[in-house]
Amino acid sequence: MITDQVGRPATNLVTDQVTMLTDQQRRLIAACDTPKSLAELMALMSLTHRSHFRTRHLKPLLEMNIIRMTNPDRPNAANQRYILTEAGVGLRAFQFSAEQAGKEHG
Repeated sequence: MITDQVGRPATNLVTDQVTMLTDQQRRLIAACDTPKSLAELMALMSLTHRSHFRTRHLKPLLEMNIIRMTNPDRPNAANQRYILTEAGVGLRAFQFSAEQAGKEHG
């Protein structure tokens, strides 16, 4: 919980996070409901440049604590996987409900 946001409803915080995300990051969040390797995530997004993918798409989600590493002590481990954090699960649920609401109205 962000302490300097006293009085601000939590739903606005989630909404703010969702609007700050790129389309690729939203796709990553949707994909990380089960542990996935870097290669699997890149393939799902049809991207091939590993360092660009990490810097532009994955690292911001790790820093926002939306996605976490399954092996954080060894970031470059061969068996490294990425999965949603509790905050990421909540964000994904919000994102899904917003998508469903959009389909009902459009």
